[in-house]
Amino acid sequence: ADEMNTQLIIASHSEAVLDEASEASKVIALIENKVFELNAASPPQKIRYIKKALTEIGWEKYYLARAKKHVIYLEGSTDLQMLLCFANKLQHRVEPLLRTANVQYTADNVPATAIRNFASLKEIFPQLKGLALFDNLPNLQDNPKLKIICWTRRELENYFARPDILYRHAELLGRKHVAMG
Repeated sequence: ADEMNTQLIIASHSEAVLDEASEASKVIALIENKVFELNAASPPQKIRYIKKALTEIGWEKYYLARAKKHVIYLEGSTDLQMLLCFANKLQHRVEPLLRTANVQYTADNVPATAIRNFASLKEIFPQLKGLALFDNLPNLQDNPKLKIICWTRRELENYFARPDILYRHAELLGRKHVAMG
């Protein structure tokens, strides 16, 4: 390329190619119509975020982040289902918002998973807002990038397992059984 005074353009999602290129020359990443220039002088954290953005985050996550302007991180889909049922039962104003929210599942109870994902998305969309909701975690430290909150009763399920609720449920089941019998 130097001898012929030309440019070489390679499109790749390969982490190995990105690593080599960012150490030896200039890499131009195009994500959501934004240009990110990476080279040996780029801060290592920026290289990590952009590399993660190119190799680990699917296009649909970018689309949702751009469209919704927020991300909610939950451990799994049952957490969202329980929150929706709880909001419905309480007739809470958050229910319709939850139904259309940009929710991502971490599949673990480790804040670092959500923080890394959010940091990569926020590098692309600086105005992005984020919230992560986890089971009660000891020694959780505030994070400047992502708002993290925890259930005080350890897990979401513990808000439903109260004696008065369990008695009422058993009573309803008993009536149903008698009516069917």
